Amino acid sequence: MSEGVKTVSSKVISYGHQILRGEYKIKGVVIEYNRVISVYEVPGIKINVKSIPQGVKIILEVEDNVKLEDYIHLCFGALRSKGRQVILAEYRIGKNCDLRFIKHCIFPRAVNFEHFMIGRFIIGENSKVRYFEEHYHGVTGGVSVKAFLTINVLKGAYLNTTFAIRKGVVGKLEWNQKTILHEKAKGDILFKARSVREDEILVREYALLLGRESSALLRTRTVSLDKSKVQVVNILEAHGSYSRGHVDCKEVVIGQAYASTIPRLIVKNPTAQVTHEASIGRISRKELETLMARGLSEEEAIEVLIKGLLK
Repeated sequence: MSEGVKTVSSKVISYGHQILRGEYKIKGVVIEYNRVISVYEVPGIKINVKSIPQGVKIILEVEDNVKLEDYIHLCFGALRSKGRQVILAEYRIGKNCDLRFIKHCIFPRAVNFEHFMIGRFIIGENSKVRYFEEHYHGVTGGVSVKAFLTINVLKGAYLNTTFAIRKGVVGKLEWNQKTILHEKAKGDILFKARSVREDEILVREYALLLGRESSALLRTRTVSLDKSKVQVVNILEAHGSYSRGHVDCKEVVIGQAYASTIPRLIVKNPTAQVTHEASIGRISRKELETLMARGLSEEEAIEVLIKGLLK
């Protein structure tokens, strides 16, 4: 099943090289190791980037009432095969904004490389932010990523975040996301990953329903193949009156892989309500046979079902 990794998307690798070399212009920020390749600001958005010994510190500030149809693109990565990159990021979003972020972390040549990220978001009152982050770690398994993301969603704001790693070899990944939701704030948090060979993934997602009538949905979708390991911890804690939350975790195991899930629900207000559903299992035989009856091999059918789960 993991043989396809060897031929994984040469377009992804080429695209990553173009961006990190500054050959492909984007609206946002491009960082290669600790070098600032490009910064493209738009009206109402101020971006301050400073190089530090093994990476960068970035502060992105958005004025009130900024609404953009285009994505703000962030690309952090490294073309070197060995080393350590540190990203310290702060994103301050004003009131009544409507923004979409797309972020790529790309390490196409990594053999022994560590990426460490601490990110802090403040989403202003009544703003809407959609944030999509996708990683590509190459094909050697020589990447170790540790990420710590804290997001404050203020009164009446909406946040939608997606993390995805679906191509190549993961290596080691530790993803920690804490989302704090204030009065009438809403959050939709999704994590998607495919692990192969001897990949190791640890996911910790924590949502704190702090304000009255706040709400959150934590979703996790993982597929573990070969001898990879995936551990998921979802914590949903409700303090606010009439707050609502739900955890939805689905993990698929193929081959000798390992998967675990730990949903934890904490309620500290009698009017709050939180629920969870979690499943770990294999690919449905009935779905496989349906696809195979249409002319696909078993391996092709499995790939179709994996892509469907992680789309």
